[in-house]
Amino acid sequence: MPNSINTQQKNEIIDWLLEEGNNFCTLPFAHLAIEADGNLLPCCQGQALKEPDGSDVNIKNYDSINELINHPSRQEMITAFKKNQQFKNCHRCWKDTSKFSPRINFSTSKSVIAQTYEYMAQKKNDVPIKADLTWLEIKLGNKCNLKCRICGTINSSSWAKDDFQLQKQNETDKYSESKQFQFNQDCLWINDLKYYKNIEGLKDLKTIHIMGGEPLMVKEHFELLDELSRSLNNGELTIWYNTNGTQKLKGEHLEILNRFAKIQWSLSIDDIGDRFEYQRRNAKWENTKENINYFHELASKHRQHKTVMDATVSIYNILYLQEIVETFAEQKWNFYPFNHFVKTGINSVRSLTPVQKSHVQGQISQLDMNQKVIEFIDSKDLWSEKIDTTRKNTIKKLDLYRKESFAKVFPEMNQILEIY
Repeated sequence: MPNSINTQQKNEIIDWLLEEGNNFCTLPFAHLAIEADGNLLPCCQGQALKEPDGSDVNIKNYDSINELINHPSRQEMITAFKKNQQFKNCHRCWKDTSKFSPRINFSTSKSVIAQTYEYMAQKKNDVPIKADLTWLEIKLGNKCNLKCRICGTINSSSWAKDDFQLQKQNETDKYSESKQFQFNQDCLWINDLKYYKNIEGLKDLKTIHIMGGEPLMVKEHFELLDELSRSLNNGELTIWYNTNGTQKLKGEHLEILNRFAKIQWSLSIDDIGDRFEYQRRNAKWENTKENINYFHELASKHRQHKTVMDATVSIYNILYLQEIVETFAEQKWNFYPFNHFVKTGINSVRSLTPVQKSHVQGQISQLDMNQKVIEFIDSKDLWSEKIDTTRKNTIKKLDLYRKESFAKVFPEMNQILEIY
């Protein structure tokens, strides 16, 4: 397996994956995804794998991660991809044939791209592919202190009551009897230490991707990292966090992390100032700036830590990307070129009308790294009257409930979207 992949090799992989009739994806072979409620997924974009009785495969019905690794439904998925079949639970990828498809993005992600290059060579030479779990993706429930506009109950416990208010049909409806309340309860499996003590089946891991919710609010997961640090070759294992940047580490938790080869901090910071506070409700920009500096100082003090700003492009920040980039640069914060986008739904720039897209593109045309963003905007037309109406109603209802104003915070975007 090559140690690193250059741009030419990455483009070779993308071209191969986009070939007509090629349904390959690296993740079924190299990756395991545990969703916030404990469901086993093909990846974060897929539908839950199923038990023989049709119920979801869920870690709450088992005693260890290893039982999910060897679950018959996961083996069925691997077999389908070996046969170049379109596995039924991966419908989003079969609907999106662009280079922004999750199948393309994930197969060329840094965690598995070298494996993908090797798999490509094996497929071209009719060499059987062996499944080696090298990437564990685990969402530590939905426990979170923020309720971001591009998020929802699935990834934030704090969102649940707002979501209930948006969707309730009658004033007599009770939150304690709602699906949002029940989902929060379903996510409490993260408190059970038994899932963190058994590391059987994880010996080949190269990357553990830890998300939430806000993962640093779930202290129990450090039990898993402690067990792994005592049993695996830590010189090859990367611990990768997606965090909202509002939480700092305790000393004992930093000591555990420092046993590993690399700790990647991806800070989900999508904007600055008042726009940041609107998009990431409950966070305060000045406090968050202090924490961002804390994570960058970790990277300065400890060679194995790396910190990057990882913004997601949405309707809320699309017009302000240049200002965001310039602010990050002024603060000397490491920044990924825009690589994450809200791909579907009311918050995606792909769901704007052609006229709205044209206005947006005209205003961001001077952005230094605009080409990928513009390509994404044009990659799919998701607009419909229903999505437009839903977007306006949702923003207005949330503004009313949260006592906020989209028009005041985003006057330029409000002119384009005509929310008010």
